[in-house]
Amino acid sequence: MPDSEDAEDAEDASCPGVYFQELMKELRDRVEPRIRSDGSGRTDVMKIVALMNRAFAGELPLLPSGEDYWIAMEETGRQAIAGQVHHELQARGCLEHLPDDFLSFLQARRREQSLYNLILKAEADRVLFVLERRGIRTIVLKGTWLSRRLYGSDGVRGTSDIDLLVAREDLPAACERICAELGYAGMPYDPNSPYHAELVRTLPGRNLEFRVELHWNLVKPDFFRLDCRPMWERAQRLPDYGSVFELSEPDLFYTLCLHGAKHGMSSLRNVLDLEAMLRVFADRIDYNELFRRARREETYGMVVMALSVAYRLFPHLHAVKPFEACRTWFPWNQRLAWKREAGYRRYQGGMTYYVQRTVFELAKFDRNRYRYRYLYGLLFPKRAAAKSKRRIFQKG
Repeated sequence: MPDSEDAEDAEDASCPGVYFQELMKELRDRVEPRIRSDGSGRTDVMKIVALMNRAFAGELPLLPSGEDYWIAMEETGRQAIAGQVHHELQARGCLEHLPDDFLSFLQARRREQSLYNLILKAEADRVLFVLERRGIRTIVLKGTWLSRRLYGSDGVRGTSDIDLLVAREDLPAACERICAELGYAGMPYDPNSPYHAELVRTLPGRNLEFRVELHWNLVKPDFFRLDCRPMWERAQRLPDYGSVFELSEPDLFYTLCLHGAKHGMSSLRNVLDLEAMLRVFADRIDYNELFRRARREETYGMVVMALSVAYRLFPHLHAVKPFEACRTWFPWNQRLAWKREAGYRRYQGGMTYYVQRTVFELAKFDRNRYRYRYLYGLLFPKRAAAKSKRRIFQKG
């Protein structure tokens, strides 16, 4: 029989309750008038988003003034998306319509990112070789592999670390071998850690740091019931490897939604990943199957909120793949969302930023008890962390 908590929460297991939606609508009505609009009813004001939308629609000019391009340049640089922007504009024949300064900036930043990705790919190969030699089954996540799948090149999508998925029982051995053979260091393996371990290696005298994240799960298990076993069953072996795999297209799309929602869709890199994924693999993504799985694993809110942001920022996606579950009742401004990514502890715009962020976080949970748990963590972080470790230990 289900426990009492499950019985109490059965009615809200897949989406926010009626009262919650009513409350969020009221908050949106109060908040959105304070968010600048671009004049078209849209609530994002990032110039680079406006530029990309006009490029996707084949409209010229891409931006109305030189000042707008300077703003777009700053936004692109701070979010490390120059490679993706350059690739999409080049594919649509838009480079010749850019001011020289903006084009030079995109080209220079893409070259820099390509070089760094080349270095990171070589380091990732060393890590995978160690795991392969020890017979540790591994799935590559994001990084240069994602760049190649979405854009056809290792150097387009910016990346800063090496993300890998391993079985939980293999995590101690994987950490030990990487540290022993490659000189990485990190926190001692904690069997009760939320879902991953971090290892770091610094090259002396070169101001270069490599970071490896070994995941045994992709989200916190005390908020969601994600089952990674089907991902292993459907994973495709990478060429030249025996025990290294990459995710199937449906699983890759699912994990991109989870990753973006986990970080509050604060980076345009995540949004552009979803946009590219839908354009390249739309015929391999089944929304009905995705939503059934998400409801079963209590990640429905995560998936729908991530996709809602992507579709609201890039409306042409509705023509690529219709998304009837798109949520428009929550306030959204991508410039505000990025304040989280930029490390802002206090945002001078007042409560608008905090309301938007809190609304998003509450809306991505499928059960009221998870929302209460999240709010408890905000008020009592140390107590919440201790309770989280106990829950993870009891699960497993």
